[in-house]
Amino acid sequence: MCLAVKNKERLIGMHFFNPVQRMPLVEIIRTPFTSDETVARLAEFSKRIGKIPIVVQDSCGFLVNRILIPYLNEAGFILEEGVSFARIDQLMLGFGMPMGPFALLDEIGLDVGYKVALLLEEHFGQRMKVPEVFKKVYAQKWFGKKTAKGFYIHPPASRMDKAKSRQPNNMLYNLISKRADLPISDDEILKRMVYRMINEAARCLEEKVCNEPSDVDIGMIMGTGFPPFRAGLLRYADKLGAEKIAEDLGKFADKFKAERFLPCNYIVDLAQKKEKFYK
Repeated sequence: MCLAVKNKERLIGMHFFNPVQRMPLVEIIRTPFTSDETVARLAEFSKRIGKIPIVVQDSCGFLVNRILIPYLNEAGFILEEGVSFARIDQLMLGFGMPMGPFALLDEIGLDVGYKVALLLEEHFGQRMKVPEVFKKVYAQKWFGKKTAKGFYIHPPASRMDKAKSRQPNNMLYNLISKRADLPISDDEILKRMVYRMINEAARCLEEKVCNEPSDVDIGMIMGTGFPPFRAGLLRYADKLGAEKIAEDLGKFADKFKAERFLPCNYIVDLAQKKEKFYK
């Protein structure tokens, strides 16, 4: 598109988050040609319509979805290892997320979430591999609330206090290849899911998708509901320490023989220098 327009410096994008009327975040997408004036004008417009803007570079998944999808994918892999999706959702609620990953997929609609995940897999390869269970649920057309069935069964709106009335869709377990249940602790589940977000956020900083750790933290709090009391994804990472995160990611990479856990250069560098995301 940049090559086709006459005034390249005026080309810019906006990415809103669903539901638009409730989610305060908007990503302002700049291209290599977008002028600072254009960015400033759109940021001001975003504020006038009641949104909180963050500026990101044009890249696959932009910023927030690129960080969120590895978290959702990891939930799917853990489900395939024999952990119930209800347990995973409860763990993430306990961590402070507004809803668990499977409840979130039902809210977004797996028809949408699966296609976004596929785009990232096509662009980034094995690191963003989509779990087989998502493909199978998608093939069943169990898209979540919009079809009344996803990872949960959703009663008609007239009958429901939604959180209390929805029930796990236990038919879903018939889609998962039988494998021996692996003993997985709550601590491992949390680390695998949260560390994958931290790792991808670090890559985004490394690739200049965004400029500052605060862009990540604002984006994840305002765009996904990452618990504000944890002060943001990368503030939380700084509390844990890059050395610990890099070490644990390396252990997971060895255990699962999986590229998706390899700590990126940015985190390895922080760990070696004993530095934090926030200087």
